[in-house]
Amino acid sequence: QLRGNAGRFSGAIPANLPPSWDSKIAQQALVLGSVFQKLGFYGRCSFDSVITGKNFETASLHWIECNGRWGGVSVPMTFMNRFFEHAQPPAYIIAHHPMPHSVNRQFSKGLDLLKDLSWQPGSDEGVIFISPSGFETGRTLTFLSIAATLEDARKLIDAASRLLIENS
Repeated sequence: QLRGNAGRFSGAIPANLPPSWDSKIAQQALVLGSVFQKLGFYGRCSFDSVITGKNFETASLHWIECNGRWGGVSVPMTFMNRFFEHAQPPAYIIAHHPMPHSVNRQFSKGLDLLKDLSWQPGSDEGVIFISPSGFETGRTLTFLSIAATLEDARKLIDAASRLLIENS
């Protein structure tokens, strides 16, 4: 997801693409992975792509980056896929929000602030911190919001962000 006029990265949600696009992306990703293996790279890597166009019939697929590591989207996506391996995962949003000002604070303070919003095993909704470092340095809020719908997940993001920003 991109925000603002500059199109800054603000997080991610699972894509809901036509089956032909799922196949196209999978086929091209397989080709890219094969090239990396022929170059000697083995291991997990994260490909980023952008689909541009007015509609899927005339759109183009652009591969823009490959990270040979796990990042702020790969980790929560993998968590959701593995945790809900045998069931359809609930709606979720991976949130990356810059903080309005930098304030150093303990991660435990953030956990205390979000105790009523935190996801618990067996629960249908809640937030999960992905990385404490952005919170501790006051630069970024990075967390996973899980709910029955994307709209409910967005509401959780707003509530969690408000609590964390107002109490920083």
